[in-house]
Amino acid sequence: FVQYFPKVIPQILESANIEAAQILKPDEAAPSDPRFHSFTVHLRGIGDTKFCINPISLEEKDWACHMLYQFAKDQCLGFF
Repeated sequence: FVQYFPKVIPQILESANIEAAQILKPDEAAPSDPRFHSFTVHLRGIGDTKFCINPISLEEKDWACHMLYQFAKDQCLGFF
């Protein structure tokens, strides 16, 4: 499987780097994308903060990070 790393790893790194969340000020407009879920939280010392999360992108990012971890753990000689 190690011989396929040059083709597989760049795509996994791209998925690991996608933007799955945004932190906004409470008066900033949330993304118009319906896949984003927005909620506001009061943080002590900071004030109100709006979080916008895309759960689908977050799941893809989680999967990609887990795959990179597994490749590094199981195929360490070929990965590094």
